[in-house]
Amino acid sequence: MTALHQQQIDPNQIEAVLVTHLHGDHFGGLPFLVLDGQFRRRTHDLTVFGPPGTRTRLEQAMEILFPGSSGVQRRFAVHVVEYADRRTLVLGPLRVTAYEVCPALPRGVVPWGRSGRGGQGVVAVAQRSSQAGAQGQSVGRCKRSR
Repeated sequence: MTALHQQQIDPNQIEAVLVTHLHGDHFGGLPFLVLDGQFRRRTHDLTVFGPPGTRTRLEQAMEILFPGSSGVQRRFAVHVVEYADRRTLVLGPLRVTAYEVCPALPRGVVPWGRSGRGGQGVVAVAQRSSQAGAQGQSVGRCKRSR
């Protein structure tokens, strides 16, 4: 919200938000945008486009930050549209197609298994622990084309 105000953007004029992934630095401002609209008497709907799980994550974040806030009756609706990999979504004048991306593995993370069929595989990764004798833990899955 601070950055919007610094750029002189009225949060109530935002019609839609496109979330690329559900990490806090990309997603964490949504509960505050919704609540700002509630307290500043927003009247037009807000649409949030995001990856699968966006609706649930938004509700959970709102409840953690402001218990009871996800079920409050507002003057506007919050519509959540969850997009799918490689499916084009039309957002007004924009056409958006999401593609899952395998990021480079961070230092200390090593692949420990691979499976798959049909030209694609799923790579699971384990994170090395600095503690002696600690088991690696799964930190995610990533599709890779062969």
